[in-house]
Amino acid sequence: MIEALYAHSALQLSLVAGAILLAGLMRGFAGFGSGMVWIPLAALVIGPKLAAATLLILDTLIALPLIFPATKLCRWKSVLPAAIGAILAVSVGAWILANAPPIVLHWGISIVVFALLAVLMSNWTYSEEPTRNQNLGVGALSGLLGGFSQMPSIPIYTLWATGPHPQNIIRANMIVFIAIADASAYASYAYNGLFTKELIPVLLITGPIYLGCLMFGAKAFNKAPPTYFKWAAKGIIFLAAVVSLPFFHDL
Repeated sequence: MIEALYAHSALQLSLVAGAILLAGLMRGFAGFGSGMVWIPLAALVIGPKLAAATLLILDTLIALPLIFPATKLCRWKSVLPAAIGAILAVSVGAWILANAPPIVLHWGISIVVFALLAVLMSNWTYSEEPTRNQNLGVGALSGLLGGFSQMPSIPIYTLWATGPHPQNIIRANMIVFIAIADASAYASYAYNGLFTKELIPVLLITGPIYLGCLMFGAKAFNKAPPTYFKWAAKGIIFLAAVVSLPFFHDL
């Protein structure tokens, strides 16, 4: 692991260090968004498989201090159907990832994410709580998108953010939704041999930093006005849309 670090420039290592800081802050403050920063930058240094396995553990085990309080606040009748939909659809997304041309994937992701961002920026809202079928359907879209882009949070956040619940409920829903979806991936990761000994030094380095930033982000959320949460979430989604653009991958 240490030897591998010397193969990368100071700029790349600085980007990864910044990625783990920003990923923890995003997860702690908004409840989602860590993978949108961590995965593309960490993959430069440790590879996509190790980056994904690291994030899985960071977003579940390391994030337990964030998850437990959220389970008492979230709306389970919204979270559970959405999580079930995501779990059922993620394998379809993985199949698309394995078979679709990269240029189609990149444009497809960008179009979907920019469309959802446009809904949020329009400030359109509805007064009734989403039904079970709506949560299930949008959760499935989240799982589908997560399967081929590792960005499962955006569709379900858009549904809940345009609904009647306050920001603290939406954030708690997102935290628990991601935790359930991530937990369901452990068996698949283990079966495919993604939990290797190389994870240990990566987690020893990133775990304490991620946890500290996560808790700082959570405290910042408790003190920030509600509008800060909305704009932070929109900023995360905009970043995801830009990162997924095809020309970005050619730079």
